[in-house]
Amino acid sequence: MADNPANSALTLTDLEGDDWGDPPVDGTYLVRTCTALRRMPLRDFEPEDLRIMIGQGISLPILVPMALTVLADDPSAAGDFGPGDLLRAVCAVPESYWAGRPEEAARLAQIREAAGAGH
Repeated sequence: MADNPANSALTLTDLEGDDWGDPPVDGTYLVRTCTALRRMPLRDFEPEDLRIMIGQGISLPILVPMALTVLADDPSAAGDFGPGDLLRAVCAVPESYWAGRPEEAARLAQIREAAGAGH
């Protein structure tokens, strides 16, 4: 994996070695978007892209740390649903993910505290 995925020209497909193929033309918006995002360089990801993928539980070990970096700078980072929606998506990540990542869980707790979040 790249040292800093957020600055990487690599894609999730590159990093995980799992090509989902082209987005299906008859797929839902969400399916087409997630499939396309797997081929987007990570450096091009916006908060909305992170929100979508994290909300779907896709590539969490790569994308959650990226989202935490965004949120450390701006806890109210907005995607298409408005301020704070990236934080809400990260807070909804299953406990099983956080259990093996105490440093990331601590970062999230700090971000939530700084935001005064009841997220």
